[in-house]
Parts: sequence; C-alpha cells; structure tokens
Amino acid sequence: MKQKRPFFYWVIQIFFIFAIITCILGQSMAIFDYDFAVSTGLQESYEKVSDFGIIFNKAFGFADTLTYIPLMIITFFGLWFRKRWALVTLAGVSGISIYWTLTCIYFMNAASAVKGFTLVPGVPYYILMGIYFITGIWGLIYLIVRGERLLAQNSK
Repeated sequence: MKQKRPFFYWVIQIFFIFAIITCILGQSMAIFDYDFAVSTGLQESYEKVSDFGIIFNKAFGFADTLTYIPLMIITFFGLWFRKRWALVTLAGVSGISIYWTLTCIYFMNAASAVKGFTLVPGVPYYILMGIYFITGIWGLIYLIVRGERLLAQNSK
C-alpha cells in the first residue's frame, strides 16, 4: 500500500504546473515571438526595457527553455512515479529558482541606470519572484530534512 503524499509534495507539484506553463509562455515564447510573450504580460515591452533588456530577457528565456523547463518536467514526473533521482533534479530546480530570482531582482533594480530602461518593478514582480524564491528555499530545506518522504511508498 502506498503512503499518503506529504503536503510539500502537492505544493511542489502545483508550483511545477504553474511554473512550467508560465515559463513556456513567458520565457520560451520570448525567444521565438517576443511580442507574443509581451502580450501575455510575462515579458516587458521595448519601451520599458530597451534593446538591452530584451536581450537579457531572451537570454534567460533561452537558458530556461534548455535547462529549467526540462528539469521541472522531469522532476514533476520523477516525483509522481517516486523515482530516487527526482530528489537530485528537485535540488537542481530549487537552486535555479533561487538563483534566477535574485539575479532578476538585482538586474531590474540596477538596470534603471541604463539609458532607455524605464521599467520600475512593482509589487506583482516581487510577489512572483517571492513565490519562486520561497519555493526554491523551501525545496532545498525540505530535501535536506525530509526528502525521503517524497518517495515513501510503504505505509507504516
């Protein structure tokens, strides 16, 4: 008999569904059709971020498309099927989540000195970044303290 999944399992799986969809729409689409990504509200227009910001956004979109999104998909299914390797990929996803949010927050605040960059990040940016950052930190801490529970199959 399989053991009931821990609360964190459901939090992380819901996060993955949300993150995979938003990353595909905002990050992957930015590489191929930047205007579409802007229309979704997941990227900013040229008028706000200038050519420099668009290059920065596309660079993150490229990296996310080749690493972050596939790792999230692999981890989602690895956890679903209770695969041991999913703990390793979850650690990778958690680290990326922490790293890119801190990089983007710093960039958005420091880029105001760049000519043509007029974006002033508001509360929605910090909420979105906070979700990714907190999920990343929580993921790493959970892995260290109770990671094996995500794979547990036998009831006590």
